[in-house]
Amino acid sequence: MYTNKKIKRNELLTLMMTSCFGFYSCYGLISTDLNPIIASAITGLLCSFLPLIPKLKISNIAAIGYTSSFAAIGVDQIISNSLYLIFIPLTLFVIFVVTADKFIGHGGKLGTIAFISTGLVMGVLSWF
Repeated sequence: MYTNKKIKRNELLTLMMTSCFGFYSCYGLISTDLNPIIASAITGLLCSFLPLIPKLKISNIAAIGYTSSFAAIGVDQIISNSLYLIFIPLTLFVIFVVTADKFIGHGGKLGTIAFISTGLVMGVLSWF
C-alpha cells in the first residue's frame, strides 16, 4: 500500500535496496528479450509481495519497487554504457524519498518520478 507519510530514517536503506532490486530485476528480464511492459508487470507483482515479509512492513516498499521497474523499461534503448545503470535507481530513490510527503495520491507520481530520474541521469551524463 502506498502512503504519503514521511519516510522514517530506519527505512531508508531498505527502500534504497528495493529501488535497486526493482530496477535491476526488470532490466534483467528485459535483457532476456522479454517485453518491457511484461517485465515491469512481473517486477511490480514481485514487489507487491514484499510487505508480506514481516521485516519489510514499510508502507512505500512496493511503490518504490514498482517505480524503479518503470525506470528500467526504456533504459536499454538510451544508455550505451552499463556502468551508468548504477545511477538511475539511486537517483530514483532520492527523488522518491524527497517527494514522499509532497504529492497527494499516486496517480502519475510514480511514472513521473521514473521519468525525472532517468532524464536527470541522462542529462547529467550527456555533459561528460
